[in-house]
Amino acid sequence: MTPELVMELQRPGEVALSPDGSRIAFDVAAAYSEKGKRVQTWLWTGDVDGELRQGEPGVLPRFSPDSSRVVSASVDGTLRLWDVATGKCVALLKGHRGPVQSCAFSPKGKQIVSGSWDRTLKLWDAQTGAEITTLEGHRDWVQKVIFSPDGRRIASCGLDRTVKLWNPAGALENSLSGHKDVVNLCSFSADSTLLLSGSGDASLEVWDFTKGTERFHLRGHTGPVRACDFSPDGSWAVSGAMDRTVRLWDLARGGEGAVLGEHESWVLCCAFSPDGRWLVSGASDRFVKLWDVSARRLECEYWVGASVRCLRWHPSGRTFMVGDEEGHIHLLQREPADQRARANKRQQHHMSHHAFATLH
Repeated sequence: MTPELVMELQRPGEVALSPDGSRIAFDVAAAYSEKGKRVQTWLWTGDVDGELRQGEPGVLPRFSPDSSRVVSASVDGTLRLWDVATGKCVALLKGHRGPVQSCAFSPKGKQIVSGSWDRTLKLWDAQTGAEITTLEGHRDWVQKVIFSPDGRRIASCGLDRTVKLWNPAGALENSLSGHKDVVNLCSFSADSTLLLSGSGDASLEVWDFTKGTERFHLRGHTGPVRACDFSPDGSWAVSGAMDRTVRLWDLARGGEGAVLGEHESWVLCCAFSPDGRWLVSGASDRFVKLWDVSARRLECEYWVGASVRCLRWHPSGRTFMVGDEEGHIHLLQREPADQRARANKRQQHHMSHHAFATLH
């Protein structure tokens, strides 16, 4: 790999990768003008594709399934719907009475769900931006909302320590209790049969949401869970926590867990490659680590110069994106071991002259 700075931002928040792998959308938390907050859309190659403007800070960009639109959520309680081709805002979604913490498109792109600190979820028409209905049931701030891959259910979680399941019409189907602290994370398996949740109580739960029962209670971490996800085939789950460890959970063997490896500080994000063979983890120790899942070994690691905020794999599985807290987006590509040895030498030389290194 040849170290090369592809993008430099000012304190980015959330970063989203379009489903077709052609664009990155991110918000710039410290970039202001007289017109307010900027949300920018960039080509995957690093060339500027367009700029979207948002009135208030705190946006969370999400792409539609066909990559043609972006929805952004704000601390002012609104959402905005953007046309990626023109860069224009096509709808302003008003209704929440508090900051919007999470939003997502339905798998077919017809609906948008949002979750707010006003303790509600809202469903919106993704074409017109019209509010469809309000979902009430949480007793505290909503932290995360997602659609199941088959589009038949919505999951939400929050500070009330519950995970709730809703149907697309907005009716509450089930409230899942089991965690003893705030639930910030939830994720569906690819076949929409299981739901994974991670909590500040250092535990994870795997729920069979068709039965509304806990399938596995995953224990092993000694600090709050900050990241979790299913493997593409649903046979594994991964988690990262403030205890500095990355753990793999074998769901085919009753949720048996093992430490895959460690960072020197809090693990803040982790993600499986599209084929499930590889796993990347990022931490506040400024390192990104690439793991071979089947061999359960560290393949290589990259120093990015700042605490890692997010990780996203390109659909090809050959490249992944890293966002750090100092405002850099790094595009990293897997490589054969013989090439990596030569690249490490170049990286060391590059880092002697710069405070960061980006590998492409």
